[in-house]
Amino acid sequence: WRQTTWSYGKKAYDDEELFHINELKAEIMAPFEKFYNECGNNKKTTVKNICLHILEFLKTINAAEKMADETDRYKEEGRVDRAYENEQCWDTVMEVITDAVNILGEYEMTARDFAALFEAGITDADMGMLPHGVDNVIVGDIKRSRLPDIKRLFILGVNDSLIPSGNATNRLVDDDERELLYKLGVELASWGKRKSFEEEFLIYGALTKPEEELYLSYSTGTIEGAELKPSVIITKITDAFPSITIKTADDYDEAFGIANINTAKKLIGVKTGAGEDTFAKAVSEALSMEFGENTSDYVEKLNKSINKVPKLASGVVDRVYGGNIYSSISRLERYASCPFSYFLQYNIKASERKLYKIETPDMGSMLHEIIELFSKYVIENGLDWRHLEEEECYAIIETIVKRVSSNAKDSLFASTKALEYVVVRLERIAKIAIWAFIRHIKAGSFYPAGYEVGFGAGEDLPPVVIEIEGKGRLLLNGKIDRVDYYDNNGTKYVKVIDYKSGKKAFSLREVYYGLQLQLVLYMDSVLKHLEKKGEKVSPGGMFYYRVMDPVIKGDKFLTDADIDKLLYGEFKMTGLVLKNEDIYKALDEMNFEKSAVIPLTLGKDGLPDKRYSSVASEADYRAVVSLAERNTAEIGKNILDGNISVSPYMDGKKTPCSYCVYKSVCLIDDNINRHKGRRLSAKTKEELWEEIREAYEAEDEEEK
Repeated sequence: WRQTTWSYGKKAYDDEELFHINELKAEIMAPFEKFYNECGNNKKTTVKNICLHILEFLKTINAAEKMADETDRYKEEGRVDRAYENEQCWDTVMEVITDAVNILGEYEMTARDFAALFEAGITDADMGMLPHGVDNVIVGDIKRSRLPDIKRLFILGVNDSLIPSGNATNRLVDDDERELLYKLGVELASWGKRKSFEEEFLIYGALTKPEEELYLSYSTGTIEGAELKPSVIITKITDAFPSITIKTADDYDEAFGIANINTAKKLIGVKTGAGEDTFAKAVSEALSMEFGENTSDYVEKLNKSINKVPKLASGVVDRVYGGNIYSSISRLERYASCPFSYFLQYNIKASERKLYKIETPDMGSMLHEIIELFSKYVIENGLDWRHLEEEECYAIIETIVKRVSSNAKDSLFASTKALEYVVVRLERIAKIAIWAFIRHIKAGSFYPAGYEVGFGAGEDLPPVVIEIEGKGRLLLNGKIDRVDYYDNNGTKYVKVIDYKSGKKAFSLREVYYGLQLQLVLYMDSVLKHLEKKGEKVSPGGMFYYRVMDPVIKGDKFLTDADIDKLLYGEFKMTGLVLKNEDIYKALDEMNFEKSAVIPLTLGKDGLPDKRYSSVASEADYRAVVSLAERNTAEIGKNILDGNISVSPYMDGKKTPCSYCVYKSVCLIDDNINRHKGRRLSAKTKEELWEEIREAYEAEDEEEK
């Protein structure tokens, strides 16, 4: 817009048309010129100066006169409500500008920053509405409505923390500071107890206002299915008037508007007694009540319209992937959990708006970085893991945490005391977690051989290549957090570890359904690489190591030794151990009978207790690797087939929809619409192992 002339799309216009377009541009931009010259181009100036130029701009374009003319026109048309609203718009803008000058007059900022401030002020402004006439339904707010002679009053949203409102959090000025300012004569909005008393008075006034009938309504749950509790007001009224009955939607014959189609499906099932798992029957019965017997077309159309996403056209798939898929393992796990969420995140690249704050994923990535830098420090300085002492370890971590936090974007950590505490917490977690895995190393004979070991093009290890029958190839890349080796009798045993800041734990069930592929394919990548080098290798163990801030509970006095033992036990890894006593000792030779390091507990017979152990023979390991490769190939085939269906897995109450950011896109309701998902069958660990072995043996026979 600041260019002298526009030439965009010049080929589409002749010189005369282009000249006319630029004339219009110049006419539009003329009123903005002075404002831009004084306040634009990221120039910092005082808020007072910005506001003066805004007022001058409004005067230049005759904004006040135009608003007044529009108000008069509304009045002439009999649209008094719109006229009143228009008048308030102008008053609100002037009020926000006046407040900005009074509060921040000499404070300097850019026009862009002021725009955000101005928008916040306008957003928080309230507008009153005139009643349309004597016999009308008026919608208002408890705090603002001052209407006399009300016959019937409906109060909506009488839920806990809404009416009365809960205590505000994250306030700029706390109650003690407000009290001090009040004593100094500063005029403040109501707060604390005073605000509570005022709100109780307003609620009492509202409840006693209607002359004939009072209706209170509250919601029992959110659209996502989370429970909502009624307000204490409901309890007080039902206690005072025991004869009052609470009615639900089921008590009314009238049709209720339902925002979510999946909720409608559930209600149809309940109303007809057909149940949510027999949706077609439920809809058919419900529609037959209204339309008679010929309802099959309605049912078919309704079924087809809900959460149905067509496959991508083959031409689109070819343009996106070009015949081969280059991916990370975590992306494939995302596809296995729900193809549609994979499509939105990695093909469409839809993402949430980034906010200026630190969230758990940021903490996790920073902890990963700290562990990686610590490992590099140990190598570069020739230190021996088994000879590291606790104090030495802590000193190294403190230095690394300072470096990592100081490099954080926009010096975010220095911006508030709360965020400074985040750094303190980051340091504490890093110290506990790193010292715990150093103790793991000291407890056994495996030695760290690689950190952040990459596999893929240009990495230490070649990519994991999976052939997709009749389609192409799947080439996987990624980084293994840590690889350890143990040499015994000419065989190199491999241990792979993946650091997790969340609650993820190894699950054979999820491996079976393709939801956990990382550890298995990491192990596969390392074993194949070493075998190609001519080494005799065997899996030793693959584990998730949880990097966390552990909390321990006790109902008796705990000594320092007790606390240390409990803390150490919190870092016990989950995964799969090779069924071999030498490996048990190599992983935890100090106490492998009931290990605090690996998922292993031996029974009285000296064999792993199935209840507390996760072990597998070398043949079982190979079978699990084969299973993971088949699952990976199947995922690749579905991707190249263009399958992007809304089909999240359902494992009891567990579903990826619970934490998915794309629910507003697919509109699936995981608490109600469970029949739409892929239910994982309830197989025992023994049944899973049996099926994994049978599939591996069948595949082996076929290859022979």
